Amino acid sequence: MKLIKSFSLLFFCLVCISFTARADDAQDYKLFADEVRTSVYSMDLPEFEIKDIPERYSGESAVFVAIYHELNARKKTGFGHLPGTIRFSAKARVEGGELCRMLIHINDKAALNKFAEFDFSTDMKKKMSNAHRKQRNVMGVRVIKPDGRVVDISTDDFVEVNDGKDGKDKRRKLAVPGLEIGDKIDVFFYTEHKLQNVHLEPMTYYLRDIYPILNYHIHAVVDDNLTTQYRTLNGAPDFVVGRDEDKNYVLDLKASDMPAEAGLWYNGAEQSPMVKLQVYNRRSDAYTPESARKDGLQANPSAAEIVNDVWSARSGLLFSGSRMVNDELKNGEKAYKNVSKLLKAGRIDTLQAGDYIYNLLTLAYFVSEGNMYPILFDCQFCGMLRYAVKDGVVSFQTSDIDEEPVDQLISMYNATSGTKLHDKRFYLPPRAIMSPSELHPDFIGRKAQAYYTQGYRKKHPEVDTVYFNLPETTPSENSNVTDMKVSIDGTILDISRRESYLGTTKNMAQFLLTEEDIVDAYLKYLNRFDIEVALKEKKKKAADRESRYATLKEERMDAFKSEVEGAHKDLSVEFVSGELEQVGVDPAESELIYKVDYKIDGLVKSAGKNMILSVGKLLGGQTELLQTDRKRSDDIVMSAPREFITRIEMNLPSGYRVSDKSLDALRRNVANECGEFNVVADVKDNKLQLTIIKRYNSRRLPA
Repeated sequence: MKLIKSFSLLFFCLVCISFTARADDAQDYKLFADEVRTSVYSMDLPEFEIKDIPERYSGESAVFVAIYHELNARKKTGFGHLPGTIRFSAKARVEGGELCRMLIHINDKAALNKFAEFDFSTDMKKKMSNAHRKQRNVMGVRVIKPDGRVVDISTDDFVEVNDGKDGKDKRRKLAVPGLEIGDKIDVFFYTEHKLQNVHLEPMTYYLRDIYPILNYHIHAVVDDNLTTQYRTLNGAPDFVVGRDEDKNYVLDLKASDMPAEAGLWYNGAEQSPMVKLQVYNRRSDAYTPESARKDGLQANPSAAEIVNDVWSARSGLLFSGSRMVNDELKNGEKAYKNVSKLLKAGRIDTLQAGDYIYNLLTLAYFVSEGNMYPILFDCQFCGMLRYAVKDGVVSFQTSDIDEEPVDQLISMYNATSGTKLHDKRFYLPPRAIMSPSELHPDFIGRKAQAYYTQGYRKKHPEVDTVYFNLPETTPSENSNVTDMKVSIDGTILDISRRESYLGTTKNMAQFLLTEEDIVDAYLKYLNRFDIEVALKEKKKKAADRESRYATLKEERMDAFKSEVEGAHKDLSVEFVSGELEQVGVDPAESELIYKVDYKIDGLVKSAGKNMILSVGKLLGGQTELLQTDRKRSDDIVMSAPREFITRIEMNLPSGYRVSDKSLDALRRNVANECGEFNVVADVKDNKLQLTIIKRYNSRRLPA
């Protein structure tokens, strides 16, 4: 009994201490936040005092009067004990902060709704063995009325929400009361960093946004004992570089009167002036690329040196792909080694060998419970491929469409490793469920740097650094074909629709795939030769998987229903059934195919003896081009050339026919260098037959 009482008392004390600590933390944060707000809003920034907006921007939804970014980074390196040991370790610390402040003029209701609420990150504390990352975040908001009155908005009234998987990503949301059209809103986000044995996250500054920007300013003060690398891209101005009295590097970049981005078919990474900046502390325990192992400033460094960082990191990866497939798949290693035997026997060619190994490793990663590191995947795949094929295997580095080109690389972490085989296959770490013969849209046409072995380079010195472009694709390689059979029952349309996706258009249907679909598709593909491949798992893991399968089957029907409802918005739709026919991981059968059956009411209306059918609405929603989209100075940048073919076969009710006038009204044929829109309409065997082709010829078109 005494023990229990003592325990209870101790527990009570601990609770009290905990609550007291929390209260102290809250008070400390409030003092810190108030200090930051006072400091930010007292800064001498004349561009934040501008009141008049140029008349030419009166038609814009909003205008960024000023955007100001500030970075401060100081080295605090020292020594201390490793936890739980008597050994000394470097305590490589970086302290500082990042500030983003914006003054935004509100011109219409759309902008009002957009800026009436903000969200910002919660504080973060992440501890590792001898490292930590601590961040405190502060937000400030002021509303400036047309008459000059300044209304401070309390940021203590935020709502904390949980986002991400299992609600692990916490965010703070803040409403801005009293904001009106014609107001300006002065808002900032500040992050205080305290880092030990980790590097600052890389920073990207886009000098254009969805609204025009009158003034843009980046100001950075960085300790000269740190390594600072930056690159200006897409015509961005360079920094003016100086030193302060403490010998810190002081970087300033200013731009003005930047037009708004195009609202449609625009890629900021490719088209917006931008700056990418990274700060390293080479004394930390975190991996530091070779190019960053010297203190100081590197302005627009050689991209080749950054690419070499990737090759150096890649060379240290030893975990074999053979071990990976053996750990996750029954007979996985046997199947992999069997490939070389099949190749020698002439039963398969080199491309089939490469495709098989790629799908084998992809499945192993898909069923594993760990994360897939793209550079490790490629390193493993390349090693397995070299074992089987022997020659024609070349490694390369590239970058995706949202990063800088590889010949302008500024961070090794923005590169993606790949492997090419006889210049006919270009294998990259999987980003979607696709066939090995297909390129993900992120990489179509992207520049790449080939890497050849030392022995090969000795014989062929001209290939030491070789840039090439990954293949472009044609519209037919990225097609979505829709076959629709329609019957009329009174005012109801009975529809059976079959969708086939190829290449980049597969991304449109990935949400319909379940874990079971994917696993079964890969196993069907892999079990075509002499050795049967299966999942390697214990009974409990297998039971858990089967349980997931049952749940996902039910959810998939909901996904099919959502697909139908999304395709025919604002119509009365009754979903009947959905069925997946093919996943598309086999290069010989690359299409992702499914079928849905449903009913639509409201497209058929009686007009006396006649019947009126809104056949165009069967196509679903189409891209809407605003007038502002037609008048543009920015090139059009799409994901890829692609085409959409819809074939409709409709049984006509007995006693009805389609008038010639109606058929002529349906027919269209518009074609130019950009693309094509073609409608062929005819009646055969009392069936209305329509073929609609919408084609985009190129990924990029000049304005």
